[in-house]
Amino acid sequence: IYIHTDGADSMTFRMGVEQIALPHLVSSNGRIEHWSQDGEAVKFRVTAKVPVVIELGGNAVASCGISGKQGRIKGEKSTSGTYLFKFKSQDTGDVRISCQA
Repeated sequence: IYIHTDGADSMTFRMGVEQIALPHLVSSNGRIEHWSQDGEAVKFRVTAKVPVVIELGGNAVASCGISGKQGRIKGEKSTSGTYLFKFKSQDTGDVRISCQA
């Protein structure tokens, strides 16, 4: 298990079996250049040596898309119930996760 932080002096880490409602990062094939989450608003940028693929989890992810300069990207449901978002480039640019209510 790996835990990545933003370098802050303190953090809270919880484990449990309940599903998190808000979209959250499960995995990425690239480097997370920045990730900010304020309530339901999530903004991030990922760079990689190959086209970026990120995996998101959360109860609301089925209605989410990622919007940025490359347009809107819809996720593909994985066998584990998470969603994969596949970019055409090695840099997502500054993007935002947006979900329909």
